[in-house]
Amino acid sequence: MPCALGSPCTARPGAPWRHRAQASGLRALACAAAALAFLALAAATPTPGAAQTPANIGDVLRELSPAGRVATLSTLLRSFGRSRPDKIAPLFLKSPDILPQKLSRKGGVEADRLIWADFFAGALIDIGNEGGRKPVVGYYNPVLEVWLITQWDASLPVPKVEAAFLATTGPLADPDAGFSSVQTAPDWVANWRGVGIIPAIQQQTARASATFKRLFPPGGTDERAISVPYAVARVTQSTLATRAAIMAASVDKALSSPVRDTAARQVLHAVRKGDAAALTEAAGGGGPDVLVAEVLGLPAETRAGMVIAAAVNNGENYLLLAPAAATPRTVGLIQFRDSADGPVLTALAAFDALGGDQR
Repeated sequence: MPCALGSPCTARPGAPWRHRAQASGLRALACAAAALAFLALAAATPTPGAAQTPANIGDVLRELSPAGRVATLSTLLRSFGRSRPDKIAPLFLKSPDILPQKLSRKGGVEADRLIWADFFAGALIDIGNEGGRKPVVGYYNPVLEVWLITQWDASLPVPKVEAAFLATTGPLADPDAGFSSVQTAPDWVANWRGVGIIPAIQQQTARASATFKRLFPPGGTDERAISVPYAVARVTQSTLATRAAIMAASVDKALSSPVRDTAARQVLHAVRKGDAAALTEAAGGGGPDVLVAEVLGLPAETRAGMVIAAAVNNGENYLLLAPAAATPRTVGLIQFRDSADGPVLTALAAFDALGGDQR
């Protein structure tokens, strides 16, 4: 019997995977093009000491409140992060050295770029202290279980990031715990076998969001500079790189069989295109655990942005997590079982990483 998606089962924890489907690359380029078109309306007044920002974006943002400007730009930053991370510094940062630059243990610009792309593709956004001049935007990736905490200067005509650090939820909630509380694996990887993969991710994400809101309340006015112990920030940089690498290798292993890899690509393509017939065929005619209608009922934009990011495998069944880049709270789940005739789709679902309605 297949392992139910939301229930406990014995399986080997898996990990995120870099984007492999060509369609996801086209999707990312489309997002970047839209953001570039928005930002390239004209040339804004540069912040002293910072790279110029293409604009008349000031004209576009002028009708918004300071909080609205930050909300708009923070979403654009995520779009650039997953498609053109090399453009983040000149467009969004007051100084080019604000964000951690070297995230790969092996080094190299391309490796760093891929890690940032993986991070932002599945990053949820939380905003706090937007009642003051120094709002805080948190980018949280549930699969990697890592925060990028950014503080913005909302007093500028075009708000920019003036401080940032990486952290996991443990030391963010309790800085005194130090870097010893930074674990190699995300919480959901350690806990999913006991509670089920959906509850494990939802519980972890709910704790993370509650921690952020406690530290940086919505509507808050605290303008103190954000900080985390230096050792925690440095260790988290390595942790992000390590988790990205481990999870990439784990998904590659889960799909190492050419027939598995092909089956996964075909199902993901069918989900993106809304092809119910292809999904029913992949399921061998369908079954009670294959919730095709539920997934295809999601908005087309959500389905089109789904990218395989993680896998768990217990030998008989393997399950793929596919967050939606356009709406990262929505996570698709695809489960296969090996058979003599090849992989059979045994379950298909989608859930909200925060536990609400994923639509």
